[in-house]
Amino acid sequence: MKKSLIVIPLLVLVLLPIVVQAALVDDRYHFSDYENSPNVDDYGEWWYFSFYQENIQGVVQYSLWDPACLTEDSYGLMYVSVFLQDSVIDIYFPVPWEYIVTSETSADLVMGPNTMEVIDGEYQLDGYVDDIYGGTDNTIGWTLRYVQDSSSLYGFRNFKVFPLDPNEEMNWYVQMPSATVQGMMTINREPISICARGYHDHNWGVWKLYHGLWNWFQTNEPGLAIVGYDFYTFLKGEIKILLDGEEITFKHCQYKLTNYDWTFMPEAFAFYPKKTLITACNFKYSLVLKITVQQTGLVGRIYDEPPVAWTVFESTAIFEGTLRKFGRVVKEIDTFGFREYTIDVLIPPI
Repeated sequence: MKKSLIVIPLLVLVLLPIVVQAALVDDRYHFSDYENSPNVDDYGEWWYFSFYQENIQGVVQYSLWDPACLTEDSYGLMYVSVFLQDSVIDIYFPVPWEYIVTSETSADLVMGPNTMEVIDGEYQLDGYVDDIYGGTDNTIGWTLRYVQDSSSLYGFRNFKVFPLDPNEEMNWYVQMPSATVQGMMTINREPISICARGYHDHNWGVWKLYHGLWNWFQTNEPGLAIVGYDFYTFLKGEIKILLDGEEITFKHCQYKLTNYDWTFMPEAFAFYPKKTLITACNFKYSLVLKITVQQTGLVGRIYDEPPVAWTVFESTAIFEGTLRKFGRVVKEIDTFGFREYTIDVLIPPI
């Protein structure tokens, strides 16, 4: 059964223990690793970039779907979201395969008018999208330079997203747990200068998106990066903190994550949490972290069998808390960043 085109996910996702130091080549296009998979029609890959400054926050995601061209959902898709003081603009911009150029040796990518180029380890993003599917007059353009300022993390390799199907697996690599971002965004022909904190990760593999449901969050400032995931349906997850070059890990059995202040979003016909409380302890470090959502965008994908809308609530958020070492405070946390909450929304029969 072919899946219906709607929107495609920005995800973002998950961290497991580092086994080797990640390398820039891991940010390449990975389809050749899976082109002979029995689940090749479920192949998806995306490069996710976010940035945060006081007057604007944004997400730019370059994604590729079904490169084998076996379904009607075979294309490239730009997902671009900007969060302004009084509005959220989400744009989904499809790109046919004949306008896509990939690389198996670097993260360089061309998707029609949108490009990603690696220059001496720095990432140059340029592009333009308009809301041809949403039916609005919204347009977004960008030219952004991402400069990495912390070590990379390998989230996980060959992760079995749905253990009952051995052919489904996901990979996740965090090239930039923290970065500085400079450039320009143009929102509906109005230019906005960007000098922001940034983040970049990369997902690829073959799996049905509705099998992966998670909480995810990230924040950073100079000397500090926090990235966490929680696959709440699989009871798997991890939180990683990079503090002045030291890596601190809280495994799934060492943290508790509680979502609350549930709010109904009519566009998704579902509730999502506006607040999250995390407590963690690994016998050396302890963490108390409160995440408070500010604005929320929406991205997802509709499936026919089962009839569900896999939905991602993408939110800007305030992070407040304390990190202690042997009971002594080593870092007060008061930062900004992003969080995601995913859910499957049942589609009632017509």
